[in-house]
Amino acid sequence: SCSQTGLKICYYPIDFPDHDRFILTDKAVEGYLQQVADVIDQHREVLWGIFAGDEQDKLAMRQPFTAGGKLELPRHEVNHPIYTKVDAEVKEQYGFGKFGAPLSLEDNNPFRRIAYYRYINSRMRERHRKLRELIKQKAPELVLMSTDPVAGLHPYEFSLQRENFDVFTHQTSPRSGDGPVITKLVSDLTGKDTWPCAHTEGSRNSVEDIRLLYSRLIAHGATGFHAYYANIYTRPERPELHSPYFSSPPRFNAFLRVCRIMQTMRKLAFPEKTALALFYSNYSNMADPGSLLYPGQRANFHGWENHRARGMLVRANHWFRFTDEHLLEKTIGSGLKVLVLPKVAYQDQDTFERMRGFVENGGAIVCADP
Repeated sequence: SCSQTGLKICYYPIDFPDHDRFILTDKAVEGYLQQVADVIDQHREVLWGIFAGDEQDKLAMRQPFTAGGKLELPRHEVNHPIYTKVDAEVKEQYGFGKFGAPLSLEDNNPFRRIAYYRYINSRMRERHRKLRELIKQKAPELVLMSTDPVAGLHPYEFSLQRENFDVFTHQTSPRSGDGPVITKLVSDLTGKDTWPCAHTEGSRNSVEDIRLLYSRLIAHGATGFHAYYANIYTRPERPELHSPYFSSPPRFNAFLRVCRIMQTMRKLAFPEKTALALFYSNYSNMADPGSLLYPGQRANFHGWENHRARGMLVRANHWFRFTDEHLLEKTIGSGLKVLVLPKVAYQDQDTFERMRGFVENGGAIVCADP
């Protein structure tokens, strides 16, 4: 049908070997890459791009702790080979020979959580570096789209992923109003096109809601959109058809109008210099006890400290840019005068020294997490 209509697809590799055990085993990574290679060989003419995968980062974080299915039996208690291998590598590579993987999804030891996050982030970047090389070799015209993390402000070190992807996407919540801050965080840290997946499906959104929501995303750096229109938020007392295309044609058409406008509108110009920056601490958010949990599991994965700081700056009509550990030196060199630290209880020594040097050279720090 694609060849008949001229439509092209963004392929999403799924069901590769070991995907249900741990997506970062050697077998899983090889199978993931081979599936993409086979699809390119067989269907290149109908491909627009490759999608790295839905919520893959959170999946990779959680899989080593579970013995299968929904039982979530702690693997460290049964000497599971996946957990044992990950634990040893975390301790050796990022835990200073002392801190291995967390003992469970709710392990509150901040140093185990930081070491583990850094390990999984690095493994994911390596998988996607290989994916990038594969596409450049076999079909360089294809667009490579990032993973699509669950809504929240996650410490996935986005600034270190920027070379792997052409377009970044990220889910936003239909209930919490986190779309603008997520969009700006990803856009600022990656410097790449950002197409948020705004979950607007469901009968709670009106036509005016759609216009307002997408306008806010554009104002915060969105250059396109990732549409997801299977309705997963239906409640028995508020029934709705499977897709808003049928349930609410006006709402669906409002989204299409926004997309058509974006195709012809001038790209928004944002200030190049950064006098005011909001520091997103990957390390402090890695250390958060809720960083491995999903919604409804007492998770602080929305990063409310950053929401509050962003809201304060927006209401005061101050332009700002997000920065992090890996971009701080560049941000300081761009004319930075004030650095806001909403959450910074845990930080590496190099970043601390850069902050101290910034203050000694006349810069100001506003710390909300003393």
